[in-house]
Amino acid sequence: MSSKPLFSLDRLRQDIARYFSVVNPIESGVTKIEFEGPRIAIYTKSGNVFSSRDQIAKDLVTLIKKRVVIRPDESIRMEKEEAEEKIRQTIRGVQGLVFNELMGEVVVEIAS
Repeated sequence: MSSKPLFSLDRLRQDIARYFSVVNPIESGVTKIEFEGPRIAIYTKSGNVFSSRDQIAKDLVTLIKKRVVIRPDESIRMEKEEAEEKIRQTIRGVQGLVFNELMGEVVVEIAS
């Protein structure tokens, strides 16, 4: 008796590609899809896809039944110095910033 995996990365990639081909085939800009622990991380070069990430993630969770996070591809990320300047201009009381360049995320520490 052969055991088939309940899901595979290839199947997930096909489902995600099918989703983007219906929603916005021209501008998906998906550059990679990876497992990150219990989540599927989707990296995109499209600023529009990244800015709509909350709705897209909800749609994909419904479709593939996995946790989804959408991250900007390295090619569309701001330089660290520029991001720090924008964050400090936008958010008052910033005590510190912790950049995770691998994931493209910033943790903002604010005075209480």
